[in-house]
Amino acid sequence: MLFNVARTFVLASIAAAKGVPAIASWHDPTGITILLGCFLSLWAVAAYMGTRTRQSTAASPVAGDDEVSVSKEVVPKISVSASPPW
Repeated sequence: MLFNVARTFVLASIAAAKGVPAIASWHDPTGITILLGCFLSLWAVAAYMGTRTRQSTAASPVAGDDEVSVSKEVVPKISVSASPPW
């Protein structure tokens, strides 16, 4: 959402400075830049969460040779309630 607001702001600023026809030349490059920024941010968050999960499972005691220790992650309620219904 933040990236889309930034893209809208950039395109509106270009339209205010150079006129509405200038948006045609900036629309695609701005969209690709925002897409890459969003992708890299999501990747960084996933990497951080993966590191955090690996650290918590590595710190947990070993259940035994014949048992498997499983980390039970709970999805935060805020992420479920904030996600749009698809």
